[in-house]
Amino acid sequence: MTPENIGRLRAEASRGDYTSMARLARELYGNGLGPREVLRECYGVAFPEEVFAVVDAGLWSLDLLAYFTNQPWQLAVPPDRGGPDGLARPHGGGRVAPRGPRP
Repeated sequence: MTPENIGRLRAEASRGDYTSMARLARELYGNGLGPREVLRECYGVAFPEEVFAVVDAGLWSLDLLAYFTNQPWQLAVPPDRGGPDGLARPHGGGRVAPRGPRP
């Protein structure tokens, strides 16, 4: 966790590549940044408080009928709460991925 490593990860990070964004986010968390700072560093803008309300309430982990994958709020979940794992999820080109019936 060196400034050089963060610089390399920042240079490699791309909004079109969730895995690269998750690697950067994990490194930033490892350097003591919190969710607000991590999202600002990753995206270059401040996110509205509603994003953090969703994260703080744990709504990102609900078993929803549809999943929105690789979203910015997933990077706002600190590693000690289960995110970001650095694994890109298929997302079907921005469409909502339907789920089958519940057992």
